[in-house]
Order: sequence, then C-alpha cells, then structure tokens
Amino acid sequence: MVAYSFKARFAAPIVDRIKPHTLRNRRKRHARPGETLQLYTGMRTRHCRLIGTATCDRLQAISIDFTSSEPIWLCEVRHPEPSVFHEFGVSVPVTAPEAFAISDGFESLEDMARFWRDEHDVSEWDGILIGWDVTTLVLPEPREVAA
Repeated sequence: MVAYSFKARFAAPIVDRIKPHTLRNRRKRHARPGETLQLYTGMRTRHCRLIGTATCDRLQAISIDFTSSEPIWLCEVRHPEPSVFHEFGVSVPVTAPEAFAISDGFESLEDMARFWRDEHDVSEWDGILIGWDVTTLVLPEPREVAA
C-alpha cells in the first residue's frame, strides 16, 4: 500500500467521490495501477485521519501552466523499472480545464491556480497524476464516541 496525505479541504471531495486523483511531484516510487492507496489528512501529526482506501487505476504525467491558454496537459506513463517513470505517447491538452480543476477538488480553475500560487509559489509545474477508481473507495467505519 502507498499512503498519500491531503490538506483537509480535499477530504470532502474525496469522500463524496468528486476527486478521483491527486497531483504529486515525481519521486522514486508512486503507487502503480492495481495497488491499494491509503488516503489521509494530517499524516505525521496528531490529527492524522484516514479518509479511505482505493485502488490505483492510472498514472499520467501532467504539466500545468496557468499562464497558458491550454493550462493542463496529460501524457500516459509506463514504468518497466520501479524507480523510473517513462512517458510515452503524445502529451495532449485537457479539453475542459475548468472541469478538471473541479474534479481535483477545487471550486474553479481560478481557485486551482490561486492554490498553486499560494501553496507552491509557481504558475508552472510538471509532475504525476495518480488516479483511483471511485467505485473502489472504502471509507473507514465511524468511531463510536464514549459517553
């Protein structure tokens, strides 16, 4: 299993099955299709909470440039070696960037751009989209509160 932590604002869109993916920096090892994802808020803090688990169903290279008329581009990824991502195929622009931003848990493309500027201090970024099948999302059982 691979664990990913999310800001609290993204928990509800995940639980509501609106947000079916996360955007991450490239690193040696991300989840692969078929693997179980653990989705958390507040990892490595005392406020850590499991949002749910889901099955990874896709990896895509993603390029974002909020100054462009075509701000979001995706490309398929394959990985014959665990530590190396290989892009293949042609990068294609996302034809509905506003809908993409909403599916990523934002109110709009403008909200997404503002988040990236505020949190990451960038308007351009390259990374990996890790997606999951929302029908595989399993939410934790609610805890009983002692009286």
